[in-house]
Amino acid sequence: CDMAVRRSKMKKISKKILLLVGGCAVLAVSCILAYFSSSMPVTNPFSIGQANIYLDETFDVDDKWVPGEEKQKEVAFGNDGDVDVVIRARFTPELILKNGTKVTDAEVLNGFQLNYSESFDQEWEKHDDGWYYYKNVLNPKERTKQTLVSVTMNKNISNDIHGNKTDYSGAGMDVDIECESIQTTVSKDSSELQNWDSYPVISGTDVSWVKK
Repeated sequence: CDMAVRRSKMKKISKKILLLVGGCAVLAVSCILAYFSSSMPVTNPFSIGQANIYLDETFDVDDKWVPGEEKQKEVAFGNDGDVDVVIRARFTPELILKNGTKVTDAEVLNGFQLNYSESFDQEWEKHDDGWYYYKNVLNPKERTKQTLVSVTMNKNISNDIHGNKTDYSGAGMDVDIECESIQTTVSKDSSELQNWDSYPVISGTDVSWVKK
């Protein structure tokens, strides 16, 4: 039978990033401190029937970064309910200037590298819609292995007045984590899958995602 879908931006992650921008080696330019901070709301875990899908993470909210550093940000998903589900997840870096403007420059956003676990590619598959689809049933009281494990800030991101006209001082760096979940009993023709580009074919605990 068809089961309801509840969608949630499960938890947005906060990081305080200290960006040290040095002057040019040739020109005597004063250093600029660009302090990246992020204040993102945390939503409650969402429920589907008797399922309770949650985000499990490890990170230091007060950590400070400098360009080129890799910082721990461990993310996994769990099912604290009593029904089997299939899930998909999306990880989206965001950068918002202190005036509220959202940075859309792909080159700048790519400066924040999301580092996934060694097993991630075997357990998840990325689709053209930008979502990662989990290739296993998430049973009650189980959780996935680590997905995201760390984030690295590109050492070339700076406020260097000689080449960059954007002031990143006081900007906020977000990693928007979304997760969607459907009970395993869902029909491939169900309207609950209308926003998914594939439907699950389940064999035991293995899930194959078939394009619509």
